[in-house]
Amino acid sequence: MIPPHPNHLAILGLLISSTFLTTAKADSVNLNKNKYQFDQAISVRFTYPNSYVPKNRDWVGIFKDTDRSLPLTTYPGGDYLSFYLRICNQQNAPCPNSSPLPSTGTLKFYVTDPDSEYNNQWPIPLGRYRACLIDDGASDNVSSGNFTVVGECKKFRVQKSKKSQNMARKSRVRVLKTTYAYKETISASFKNDKKITNAWVGIYEYSTTLKKVDREIIDNPLLWVYTGCNNVDGNQPTSHNCGKKKKHGQVDFREDNTGRAELDWPLPPGKYMMIFSCDNNNPHLNIKFNRTAFDII
Repeated sequence: MIPPHPNHLAILGLLISSTFLTTAKADSVNLNKNKYQFDQAISVRFTYPNSYVPKNRDWVGIFKDTDRSLPLTTYPGGDYLSFYLRICNQQNAPCPNSSPLPSTGTLKFYVTDPDSEYNNQWPIPLGRYRACLIDDGASDNVSSGNFTVVGECKKFRVQKSKKSQNMARKSRVRVLKTTYAYKETISASFKNDKKITNAWVGIYEYSTTLKKVDREIIDNPLLWVYTGCNNVDGNQPTSHNCGKKKKHGQVDFREDNTGRAELDWPLPPGKYMMIFSCDNNNPHLNIKFNRTAFDII
């Protein structure tokens, strides 16, 4: 698994164990659309009711809509939280006191900073979601854990398209050499059917039987790099996401651009193969195997 970046559980405090409180209904959340394509930015506009005073820990969250019968006024729970941002467009709490808290505003959830990731990484997986304005239940440096939906959540979908369905099937990765010397830079070419952010190429021990269902292995490449940035640090300082999109190109594995993986550079001598991943979330289902073996000697 490509490791998450900050420990967001520590930031939110008692999120998972919080109580399911609600406030009076209001049109507190609006989306720029109700159906999104894979890797498309999601803009959420929040508006507090006239009688409501924003708190400096309040936030907007994107939750998986696993229980479609759950009332829109009910807090879905931290287990289903995919992304969140405070109303001041940051994750850290509390919001700064240098300016008044906004009673309305628009937050953009995307690969670019500010980092909004919680249980998921960008791109947000295909599926059903709900966006909610959340009263944190407290102010300043301590969270009460009594999270409350302000008004009602709004539902939306990240849906399949022909391009998203064909991403992995039509993508490829090819190792440029079949034999590398120990500590030599390892290079591969790649081609993707759709330009997306945070796509990556990973190196694995060679196997003729490895399948997508072998999640323990698939989710933990020995080494990996982003296709768009050719590194593991991306081009976003906080989230370390890679916002660059490339449909084809070359990636290299060397000491100065790898890390955050199962192994550190250099790989030991052995037989390996590569996988192209269009999916930055576990389980990594949108993947393309390259069974061509290469050796490190």
